[in-house]
Amino acid sequence: MLNFDQIYNALNSEKSLDPKIVKPTLRDIKGFSTDTREDLTNKTFFAIKGDTFDGSDFLLDAIKKDASLLVCPKTKTPNTIDDVGIIAVEDTIKAYQVLASYVVELYKPKIVGITGSNGKSTSKAMLHTIVKKSFNCEVSEKSFNNHIGVPHTLLKTGKNTEVVIVEMGTNRKGDIENLVQIAKPEITVVTNVSNSHLKGLGSISGVAKEKEQIYKTAKVGIFNLDNEWTKKMYNSFKGEKITFSTKSDADIVLKVSDMKMDYLDISGSIFGISNKARLEIFGRHNVYNVLTASGLALALGMEPSSIWNALPEIKTIWGRNQKVLLKNKATVIFDGYNSNPSSVMALLENAKILSSNHRIFLFLADMLELGDKSNQFHKEIGQSCGKLPFEAIFFVGCGAKAFETGVKDSGFKKSLVIFDSYKQDLAIRLEDMLKEGDILFVKGSRGLKLENLIYDLKPLNF
Repeated sequence: MLNFDQIYNALNSEKSLDPKIVKPTLRDIKGFSTDTREDLTNKTFFAIKGDTFDGSDFLLDAIKKDASLLVCPKTKTPNTIDDVGIIAVEDTIKAYQVLASYVVELYKPKIVGITGSNGKSTSKAMLHTIVKKSFNCEVSEKSFNNHIGVPHTLLKTGKNTEVVIVEMGTNRKGDIENLVQIAKPEITVVTNVSNSHLKGLGSISGVAKEKEQIYKTAKVGIFNLDNEWTKKMYNSFKGEKITFSTKSDADIVLKVSDMKMDYLDISGSIFGISNKARLEIFGRHNVYNVLTASGLALALGMEPSSIWNALPEIKTIWGRNQKVLLKNKATVIFDGYNSNPSSVMALLENAKILSSNHRIFLFLADMLELGDKSNQFHKEIGQSCGKLPFEAIFFVGCGAKAFETGVKDSGFKKSLVIFDSYKQDLAIRLEDMLKEGDILFVKGSRGLKLENLIYDLKPLNF
């Protein structure tokens, strides 16, 4: 790990930080953290300010938890015991980012950057599964994909790290460019572009322009030829290219040959090597996440045969089409980490396939960050939902009225339950409807915390 002098010199390379040594430390430094709930023994604690907290309020807690160095604002420098060092800076978030860039430059791992409207976290997890036996690899935890989460991942890099997989998110102009400046990824992908984060980015073309920034430092770009916006990015990119598709000529072509509740069968060709694989995941749309991960693995130098061999090891991750069994023997497909029009439509395609053998139910919540087009999209989604043979449709959130209008316009005749917020009574009502063998699809943006519904439905494996 880094020593005190390396940390100070790294911060001193950025003039705007104007770092001051309040007290050096001779103790070992064995990691970095922004959270006093973690084990801070011999770690550097960065007192950053977030939307709902201020790390400066927890400096004494960091000392009590045996941090060896504090990086804090100049306006809030604490008194410490003798062996705890302090560096005071103008901006602790900037300091965190600068040190992350320094670590990447020092150890020189290959940085893989992933962004897109849908599939970032799932593609990231799949890639990690494919490459972890071949490379010493670090990967973003959960959805740590913003100006704090990306440095957090990069700072896990050590001298033996060969690959770092970084997820990059955005909801306003300039976010991706900032993250690229910090991480400087050399292998990158935009999974797809659709109507998401419109509140901050204005239009789908604005989303595409923002996402395309990830290719700015890339030596190798991975491109989805089935998405009109990423295909345009492919045409303008000047570096090495790897392409994927489900329907046209590309370096990787994969298709779904069969789908059931418990598995997804895919077949096709990875860089000229044809094969098939059964994955223990749910949802036809996941073929694109497999394509994305396979393209990135190729760019890292893996052989196509090794990629094929690794695909059956891929598993579902939390909140992404996660299969949950209930006490009453019904099944929930829980997709509560992200929601936008295209991802809801993917869910409806999956529901349509299963409706021939199961009674199906739907519980939706708001698609957030759609800006002034929110009502329009919620109405359109309502119309699409009402055309499927759901036994009952539930919706909670601010888009309820628009969604209800769409469902009624579709001619839906069965049970429709609309509320502006989640209440436990809804779970009780839904539980009374569900029987053994039924399938409940649950989807909404992360801010709605739909896992509360799952807990109230008495899950056996959640």
